[in-house]
Amino acid sequence: MYSTDVVKLPQLKTLTLKSINLTEVPRLILRDVFYLGAMDSVYADWHKLVHARSTYSLFGLFAHSGFQVMPPSQYFKSHPEYYSLINGTRQPSQLDPTNKDVFTIMQGWLNAKMKNQPQYDYWSVSIEDNGTYCQCDNCQKVIAATNSPGGPAIVFANKMAQAFPKETISALAYSFTRNPPSNIKLAPNLNIMYCPYFKEYVAGYNSPDYADMRKQVDGWFNLTNNIFVWDYVIDFKALQSIYPNLYNLKPNLQYFIRKGATGYFAEGNIFPDGEFAELRAYLLSKLTWNPDANDDAIISDFLQGYYGAAAPALKKYIQLTSQQLTGGPDKLTDDMITTYTGLFNQAMQSVQNQPALLKRVKKEKISLDYSAIQFYLKDAEKDGNQFFSNPQKSAKFNGYMQEFLSSVKDNNIKRLIHSQNNIPMSQFYMQWKNKMTDLQSKSMLKKN
Repeated sequence: MYSTDVVKLPQLKTLTLKSINLTEVPRLILRDVFYLGAMDSVYADWHKLVHARSTYSLFGLFAHSGFQVMPPSQYFKSHPEYYSLINGTRQPSQLDPTNKDVFTIMQGWLNAKMKNQPQYDYWSVSIEDNGTYCQCDNCQKVIAATNSPGGPAIVFANKMAQAFPKETISALAYSFTRNPPSNIKLAPNLNIMYCPYFKEYVAGYNSPDYADMRKQVDGWFNLTNNIFVWDYVIDFKALQSIYPNLYNLKPNLQYFIRKGATGYFAEGNIFPDGEFAELRAYLLSKLTWNPDANDDAIISDFLQGYYGAAAPALKKYIQLTSQQLTGGPDKLTDDMITTYTGLFNQAMQSVQNQPALLKRVKKEKISLDYSAIQFYLKDAEKDGNQFFSNPQKSAKFNGYMQEFLSSVKDNNIKRLIHSQNNIPMSQFYMQWKNKMTDLQSKSMLKKN
C-alpha cells in the first residue's frame, strides 16, 4: 500500500499456504507517522502503525495537555493564580505547576478519565506549545533546585505519576523542558517524550550539528529508560521546499533506538501534499516497524510502484539532492537547479501518456519550483547588478513562478508554512513578484 489510493496487489491463480509459525515483536511501542495519508485507518492497519491519538491509540490525553484539562476560558477569570506569572502578571500562557489546586484539579480529571477509558495506557501531563514559563516565587525555587526552567513542569508530572502508579504519565521534553533537570529521581511510570530541536537544514543526529541534542538525550537516559521521541521530519517553515533528509530518517531513528527509546512519533505534514509526502509516510511506516530495513530498497520500491517509468529519474534526483544539499544551509546553486530540472523533465517525459503518473511527478516538482524561486530572489538581493544583467536568470525566475502557481492550483495545495492559515497561493506569488520588481528598481537606481 504505497498510499491510501495506490495499492499493488499481485494477481495469482493459485495461492498455497504452508504451515506458518511467525512471531514479530517490534522494538517500538509507539509507531506514529503523522502524515495525512498515514492517519487513514486502513493504511495504518496495513503498515502496523500505532498512533498516539486515534480510535485505537496509546494516549488518553496527548501532548500540550494542560489547557485541555484546565482551559483559560473556564478558569482564568476567576482563578488567575492557576496560570503562569510572567513579568509580574498572571497570564494564560501556561499552568502554574507549583499551584496545589492545579494539581488537585488535574488529578481529579485524570482519575475520572482513567476509570471511564481504561483502554488507554498513556496520559500526557505536559506544557503548552510556547516558550514561556511561570516565574512565581515557588517556581523560581524549583528552577534553582533543578537547574532548569522546565524543572517545575517535570516535578509536577513526576508527582502525578506517583499519584497513579498503575498508569503511565507522559511529559514533553520540549521548549524550556527540553533540558533534563538536576537533583530529581523520576518515577518508573513517568514517560518522557523527547523532542529534538528542529533545524531548517538537513543534518544527521550523529553529526556535530546535533552535539547539544546528544548531550540532552544522554542526560534524559541517565534519569530514565522510559523515553519516547517526538521527531520532526520536514521543514515546517517551508512545507514545499527541498528538504533532502530521506536517507537521514533511518540513521536518525536508529540513533534513538540504540539509546533505548521505545516509542517514535514522526511529525510530518498533516496537510495535503508536501515534498514527497507519500514516500516519506511509506518509508517511515516501514522503518518504525523494522528500523533495520533497507531504506534504499524501500525508496526504490516506492518510486517504481508510485511513479512507474519516472522512477529512475526521480531516484537520481533524490540521490543528488541528498548528496549536495545536506549538512548546512544555502547550498543550492544555479547549476544544481538546471540539473534537477533536467531530471524532472526526464521523469515527466517518461510518463507523458499516463495522466495519473504525470500528475504525481508534477506535484513533486513543486518543491524544486519553490526552492528555485527562493534561490533567485536571494541571488538578486545579493548582487542585483549581476543578476539583472543576465536575462536568463530573470526568465528562469518567472518560469518557475508560473509553474509553481499552476501546480499548487492543480494539486489544491493550501499551505506553504505549517502555522499558516490558508493564505492564498496567489498572495505568495504576488509578494515574490513584487519583491523581484523592487530589487530590479533598486539595482537600476544604483547604476544611475
